Order: sequence, then structure tokens, then C-alpha cells
Amino acid sequence: LGAAAAGSSYPIYSVLFSNIVTVFYQPNLKQVIWKWCLKFIGLGLLNFFALLAKVYCLNFAGEKLVSRLRQQLFQALVRQDIAFFDMPGNESGALCARLATDTTLIQNVWGGAIGAYVQATVCLIGGLVIAWRTSWKLTLVTGSCVPALIVAGIISNRYMYGVAKKRGTGTDASGQVAAESISACRTVFAFNLQAIQIERYTHFLDGPAKHSGKKAVVFGLSFGFSQFIIFGAFALSFWYGGRLLHEGEIGFANVLKCSF
Repeated sequence: LGAAAAGSSYPIYSVLFSNIVTVFYQPNLKQVIWKWCLKFIGLGLLNFFALLAKVYCLNFAGEKLVSRLRQQLFQALVRQDIAFFDMPGNESGALCARLATDTTLIQNVWGGAIGAYVQATVCLIGGLVIAWRTSWKLTLVTGSCVPALIVAGIISNRYMYGVAKKRGTGTDASGQVAAESISACRTVFAFNLQAIQIERYTHFLDGPAKHSGKKAVVFGLSFGFSQFIIFGAFALSFWYGGRLLHEGEIGFANVLKCSF
């Protein structure tokens, strides 16, 4: 409910902003401006309490979920046979790294992604309803840029998922080396293996560092392309809205309402 209320604040803002622009041209500005200021304050309060409820509830539920998953995962690990720990990838260090990191990823998905998806869905539906009722022609022209945004998001998510998967493999290996070195610290000091273990640990960190660089490049390109599409959609909306305004089919406030 908090995410839905926060998502609805943006369509409400577009309506208020488009109407308050025309208020400045009215002769009785001093009498009516306070009413619109109070509306914006009310919208700010709505957004404040909505985001507070969204962040608190989702993070609280995510912490409960992660705690339960870690407990169940640990119980499953200690009940395995000895042969399970001899299999490749099931070393004690790698399993401890997964116990610490994999469950945290679930918390990030539950606490951030789900709330963001609900908020974006409500914002999209509310914006489309307001824009369609204002001017269906301008809505169709502006909405033609949405497929480009979807394609950019799909390509970015698929590539970043592959990079994150490769990065996770290197992180598990480095975690295994660190756990083995710390647990057997007396043996490492006895045989003077500090430099060798540091070299092994650094070697396993080189892979995740390279993948993180690729991830940053892909994220930057996809984010820049999405921002270009957004501002291009604004340009297209204002251009076609200007044509409709010149032909008398739509008013100035409706152009802003449909565009934002």
C-alpha cells in the first residue's frame, strides 16, 4: 500500500503542476495561490508517509525472511554427508560466503525491487489514465518511445545478470581462500605462506574486478540511453503538443499534464 501510494503521487503531481502554471496568469493570484500551495504540501505529506511505510515494512519483512533462510540453510548444511563437502564448489569457505551473501541478495530483491516494481506500475497506470483522458493523440505519440525503454532495460538486465553470476563465482573462490587462511593461520605462519596466500587471494579478486568494470560500463550505457529516450520523449511530446495547441485541439495546461 505504501509503494502504491508513493507511485500515485507522481501522476497527482503532474495534474497539480500543469494547473498551477496557468494560475500565475490569473488576476486574483494572491487569493488562489495559497490553495495550490496547500495541495503541494498535502502531496508531500502523502509521499512522506507512503515512502516511510514502504521502506519500513519491506525492510522489516526482508530481515525476517533473510533470518529464516539463513537458519534453514545452515541447518541443511550441517546435515549433509561428508562427501557433500568434498564436491567441487562446496568447500567450507565458499559455503560460508554463500551463507553470508546469497541470502542478502534475496533481501535486496524483497526490500528494493518489489517496492520499486509496485511503485512504478501504479505510477505508469495512473499516468496513462490521466494522459489518455487528457489527449489520446498526444498519449499515443509519446507512448511510442516506451518500447525503446523496455528493450534497453531488458538488454541491460540480461547482460548484468550474466556479469553478476561470473562475479559471484570469483567472490566465492576468494572467500574460500580467506576462510582457509584464517582458520589455518598457525599453519600459514609456521610454513611462511603469507605471501602465497595473499597472491592467491589477489588472483581470485582480479576476475570480479574486471566483471565489475564491465558491469559499470553496461549500466552507464543503458542508463544514459534510457535518459536519452526520456528526454527525447519530452521533445516529441512538446513538439506534437505544440501542433495540437496551434490547431486548437488541446490547451496549454493539458499539454503539460499529458507530457509529465
